Amino acid sequence: MVAWKTGMKMGLGALGVAGAVALLAGRVDAGALSAAESLRLAEQALERGQVDRALTHGARAALRGEDRRVVLGAQSVLCLGHLRQGAGASALKACSAVADARPDDWRALNNRGIARYQTGDYAGAAADYRAALAAGGPAKMLDANLALAEKQRMLAQR
Repeated sequence: MVAWKTGMKMGLGALGVAGAVALLAGRVDAGALSAAESLRLAEQALERGQVDRALTHGARAALRGEDRRVVLGAQSVLCLGHLRQGAGASALKACSAVADARPDDWRALNNRGIARYQTGDYAGAAADYRAALAAGGPAKMLDANLALAEKQRMLAQR
């Protein structure tokens, strides 16, 4: 319950620049769609590669969602959208909300690891990849991610 409340309190910070700009520009109409419908549209847009649209709908769902499932789903969309844009700091906020709420979900841990990697936190990324392995994620992929994070961590220490 605490992680969900934290996710709700993240507000504009979790939306990232694109989501906040969309909200402030009026592209996120607070009254038109329910949070669940916004989440559905965000997921569809992400599947189609329409990242900006996904972030816009994800921002609405995150702000309006009263249901834990909807809020976490919206945070997942924001996490993935920001990762695809290479916006590591924005991705890290959203990915952390999901990983904190679902500490046994290897996908959430892997996504947060990718966000940490993008922000240069190679030790944190490695820790997330190890946790994702322990949670039952695919060893081949996670071992590769872990090796890359460890290599970058060592290079950064030189």
